[in-house]
This record gives sequence, structure tokens and C-alpha cells, in this order.
Amino acid sequence: MSSSPLISRANMDILDELQLIAAQNLERLEVNKYYEVIRELGKGTYGKVDLVIHKIRGTKMALKFLKKKTTKLKSFLREYSISLYLSPCPFIINMFGIAFETDDYYVFAQEYALAGDLFDIIPPQVLLHPSLFWPSFFILAFTSLHQWSLTTIMKHICTAKYAVSVTL
Repeated sequence: MSSSPLISRANMDILDELQLIAAQNLERLEVNKYYEVIRELGKGTYGKVDLVIHKIRGTKMALKFLKKKTTKLKSFLREYSISLYLSPCPFIINMFGIAFETDDYYVFAQEYALAGDLFDIIPPQVLLHPSLFWPSFFILAFTSLHQWSLTTIMKHICTAKYAVSVTL
């Protein structure tokens, strides 16, 4: 795993542990046995996202399918674990803690975002200045002090800062 100055050693250990747990529990499932596929939400080079309803729970969710031909298991486990680790943040899509594989895909379940993602709302070729994001993160920090440690709050701020800097 590559090291980033924004991710502490403790957080790396947690991500390593989450990846190990996910790898040990990754089962092979038939999608149609457990989910009713409603429609495809998006498609890209590495896979697709489908809107589904869990047949037992009755819960709408998005299943993210990553092609095994173009995605290494380690990369899938890393994306799944990071998403799961960050999902308690109110600005990040929630995860259901469901990951499995089919013959052709690695799959995980996320909350269905009714409005799509930021790329659906932001006009093409328009850059948002990073200063627009800081008020939200400070509000998050101050309203979340009772439930999160300072390290956790800083992790979310640094993750957002890194994401903004990479896109600019």
C-alpha cells in the first residue's frame, strides 16, 4: 500500500485490517438470487453501477460492479475498504457492508444517491474553488465533536483537501 502524508499509520493499519476482513468474507453470489435489478445507473471503463432492490430487506441500493478483467482483487478491496471507512461522514455515500464476487465482477453495495453525483450537477468545464468547501468541513467538525475524535475529524478534512487538490 502506498503511503500518503494525509493518512496516518493507524489509519493504514485499519484499512489493512478492513481489506483482510473483506477478503476473508468475499463470497461468490448470483446477483439475481438476492437482488432485483431495476436499471443501470452508470457505466464506465472499469465497470458499472446498477440500481437494485435487495429481495429480503426490500432496500433500494446501488451495486457497483468492477470487472475482474480490469480490476485486481487488491484494488477492489482497497476501494471497498476506504469507502466503508469513510462512509460515516455525512458528505460521503453510505456503504451497506456488502461485498461479493460473481464470475466476471467484484461487487459492493452503496446507498442509492437519488440526485446522482456531483458530476450530474456541476456543469462541464467548471471548477469549484476549494474555499467553497471549507465552511462545510468546519461546520462538520464543530457539530461532530461529541461523536468523533479530533483525529477522525482531521482525517475527513484532509481527505477532502486532498481530493480537491487532486482535481484542480
